[in-house]
Amino acid sequence: LFVFGIPIMISSIGWLILGYTDTAVLTLFRTMEEVGLYNVVLPTVSLLFYFTAAVSTVILPMVSEMWARKHNERLKNGLKMIYNYSLVFILPFALLMFVFPEIILNILFGPQYIVASNALQILSIGSIFYTIAYINLNIISGIGKPKITGYIVLTAALFNLIGNFILIPKYGIIGAAITTAIGFFIMFVISLIYISKKIGFYLNLFDNLKIIFNNILFLIIIYLMKNIPLNIYLKIILSGFFGFGIYLILCFIFKIIDLNYIKKLVLR
Repeated sequence: LFVFGIPIMISSIGWLILGYTDTAVLTLFRTMEEVGLYNVVLPTVSLLFYFTAAVSTVILPMVSEMWARKHNERLKNGLKMIYNYSLVFILPFALLMFVFPEIILNILFGPQYIVASNALQILSIGSIFYTIAYINLNIISGIGKPKITGYIVLTAALFNLIGNFILIPKYGIIGAAITTAIGFFIMFVISLIYISKKIGFYLNLFDNLKIIFNNILFLIIIYLMKNIPLNIYLKIILSGFFGFGIYLILCFIFKIIDLNYIKKLVLR
């Protein structure tokens, strides 16, 4: 337990560095106004992370059991489903934040925070990589390699720390957002390479293209409905209803979401 726990503790330190150095370095080099703006953007993007955290609580024991029983094919099939459904859920919300940051910040916090829109756009893209990276890290811990998880998180955290000192003095919250997003991307790449070598699991390019195509159609629908002359809140409700409705229908049509497979898992 001690040997397993030390790398987990190191990972926790890495997450602390990733989560708080942006604000600390902003406080050191920039104005309190920018610190306030960034601490509005970061919690907004963090709303996307709750789904990932919920999924990951299930992933770790599931992976651990299947790996111990040497059910590698079942493990790969399960991981494929988790990746697909995570992207199906996260991508629409991340893309909404990317395309409509001004509207989101205006509704949630007021017009004075719209100036932080660019930072929200950058972090919304970073959140996609964070989602897969966080899942990957739990998979790596589940196969009994928490030390690798610690190394990956610390690598991203150290990059984030160094990048903050380089970019924040000149670019402010944009620099903070860029370093954090790249830190998430680093975790995504390293963890995916390790899983590919250790488990033999690879992302399905065809499934990912179908998910991306669905999200492009989803954005087109939302964008077209944006121009309808209605009250902003009514417009958001209608856009969300029709956009997500058509998005889910397309997910079933393209068999990205397979109800029969889900039923088999539930009844097994």
